[in-house]
Amino acid sequence: MESLKLLFPYKFHLSEQQFAELQSKNSHLSLKHYGRNSILVVEKEEFYFDNYGVIELFLPDDVFFDEMQYEKLCLRNENLKIELFTNKISITMGVKELISALNFLLGLVFGNWNRNKKAGKVYDATMRYDLPTGKRLCPDVSFISIAKLSQLVETSRNKHFIQGSPNLVIEIVSGKNSLKNELDKMKNDWLPANIEIGLVINPFKEEYYVFTNSVNEKFAFNIPFTHSLLPDFVLNLAELWKEAQENSPTKKFE
Repeated sequence: MESLKLLFPYKFHLSEQQFAELQSKNSHLSLKHYGRNSILVVEKEEFYFDNYGVIELFLPDDVFFDEMQYEKLCLRNENLKIELFTNKISITMGVKELISALNFLLGLVFGNWNRNKKAGKVYDATMRYDLPTGKRLCPDVSFISIAKLSQLVETSRNKHFIQGSPNLVIEIVSGKNSLKNELDKMKNDWLPANIEIGLVINPFKEEYYVFTNSVNEKFAFNIPFTHSLLPDFVLNLAELWKEAQENSPTKKFE
């Protein structure tokens, strides 16, 4: 049995009834609550965190994290990627070497392009978006144009959170069985938040999906990605994937 310790914001307590409902909604997990220290211990046979696995923790109906509580939740669990949905928390931990290398190279390519074009700002997964739909998500890579950035900065409370949505979102499929989750997230969570472009990159199949206006198309890595929103930008995923494999101790997926 493996365990994960989730630290709630200080003074955030679950009643006995709320904890009972939490356990009922997550019957596949074994939960222990230490209310005095605001700690929840999650136990499962195997988490698959070595494959960048995800745990979904479904919340009681009357448990809600506002913006400040969510910020404190993330700060107390800096080793975890935590995303907040209407009725659940999504927890990601552990980065497979090849996925990590590809993620780094994507940020580098976008960053270099933006340094030349000065088109806006590029962020990695440490930036969290407080969406108009009430969800709080952390894409692997995101881009905000200068025009939109000036509007969002005025409503943002700190440098780690942005109230609103970016122009471009990139999500990397990090587990062999997580493609559907990422496609659903793009369709059901990001597009309704009014992003202009969404990319879901699946290195397991060497293919990527482009979402615009709820329509998505699938392309092989050897077909470069371009878009009018990103002038003179060309994303050659075949080259990046090859470089990620060359620079990583792990040459292939297990």
